[in-house]
Amino acid sequence: MLVFFSQHIDVYNVIDSILNLKGSDVTSKHEITVNLLIDDGYDNLAMLQEAVEALNRMFLRDEQGRLVKVSLILPGRG
Repeated sequence: MLVFFSQHIDVYNVIDSILNLKGSDVTSKHEITVNLLIDDGYDNLAMLQEAVEALNRMFLRDEQGRLVKVSLILPGRG
């Protein structure tokens, strides 16, 4: 987990919290975007943003060669 987070964290608590997030995905011929719907009061928002940025910088691809990107959607933040 230190690959994604520069500070010391309770890894199991963060993983459990992230796995309970709600979201959707948008798939096109060349890209998959995973949209995570985040509540404004989400306790680990800063760490999640850091992880999303790190994942997106890796330019990960699925088994069909499509680029996989993650975005955070915060209701009420335009």
